[in-house]
Amino acid sequence: MAHPNVVLFDVRVGNLTLSAPCEGSSTELNTVHHNGVYWCSMPMVKRSRAKSTRAKHVRRSVTLPAKIARQVESLARQRALSDNRVLVELIEQGIEAQRQKEKAFFQLVERFRAANDPEQVKQLGDQLGRFVFGE
Repeated sequence: MAHPNVVLFDVRVGNLTLSAPCEGSSTELNTVHHNGVYWCSMPMVKRSRAKSTRAKHVRRSVTLPAKIARQVESLARQRALSDNRVLVELIEQGIEAQRQKEKAFFQLVERFRAANDPEQVKQLGDQLGRFVFGE
């Protein structure tokens, strides 16, 4: 809510905001005499900036084997994307696949722990072994 003596015209001087001339002082605002005019001053409030909605980017240098570089270039041409965009998408897909694999592993571990039937325990143990050591 605006103070009745404050006009919506602000000037920043140092760490103060001077709002156009006010008539006398008030308990809410301090009056500052500047260049022959009394101004209502309000201490500057630091504005909290919301985190940028734009993601921050980090530049990385990566050396790719020639075969993979050719595959990336081929995918980029097929999909009309830049090589960089293809690399980012492949990395994102790889990270998501890793998360899904980890999730499936922990679900299998929980099923193994909860199993009571010896045949089911053996079967789930074999699956865990394949998960850990490969087939």
